[in-house]
Amino acid sequence: MRLRLFVSSVVGLVALFAVLIGVWWFFIRSEAEPATAPLAFRDATPTAMATDSATATGSPTAPSGTEGASAGFTRYVIVPQHPAVEGQTEAWYLARETLARIGVPSTAKGTTTDVSGEFFLGPEGLDPNNVSRVVVKLENLRSDESRRDARVREALEVTRYPEAAFTIEAIEGWPGEIPEGQDVRLTLVGTMELHGVRRTIEWETIARRRGDVITALATTKFRYEDFDVPVLNIAGFVSVEEEVTVQIQVIAVAQ
Repeated sequence: MRLRLFVSSVVGLVALFAVLIGVWWFFIRSEAEPATAPLAFRDATPTAMATDSATATGSPTAPSGTEGASAGFTRYVIVPQHPAVEGQTEAWYLARETLARIGVPSTAKGTTTDVSGEFFLGPEGLDPNNVSRVVVKLENLRSDESRRDARVREALEVTRYPEAAFTIEAIEGWPGEIPEGQDVRLTLVGTMELHGVRRTIEWETIARRRGDVITALATTKFRYEDFDVPVLNIAGFVSVEEEVTVQIQVIAVAQ
């Protein structure tokens, strides 16, 4: 009798574990890949490009070099979309997850399009008289799993700390301008504010330009503990590695 109960218990545990694996594999597991290039420009005639620049979604139409930029510098405003660009401005995290006790890894991705900001560029780099800053609102971060999203919001305490902000303080590798039609690799150095903590971090960045429009992909990595964020887990059977990758795709228009 005891043997039968023992066998039944073992079978039950195996079945439960199999169900958990199935739930994770089919409903939670992701395999997201990091982006490797900025958003591409659409093919267009010069006339069409000029029209597109004037009708950028979410951007005012002030002439270049105005709106507060110092002499010799240009203010670029981040916009959600632009008719000349394929895709949209967005930010996301990439977190490596592992199913407990089995060790099968996957990569989860949570995304938001709630990105704003501006930066001021000139031949010498950043405008020293203006703040170049990117802000990401965290409440609307969404992945393919609602339980993960709830855990992320809880860990980030989004009701208390609704935004992540990065203030650019230096640009390493700045060539004086972004040549039209070429990709330029830069390192943005500055202060990241997340979860009430401020730290200096670097973003490896690839930027390209067409006319008054810049697209850029910025990538950074950090440990959750750097910003006092608890390491995430989902329902107690999916654990997350201690380092997270964050990427931002930006469309910005000269004002």
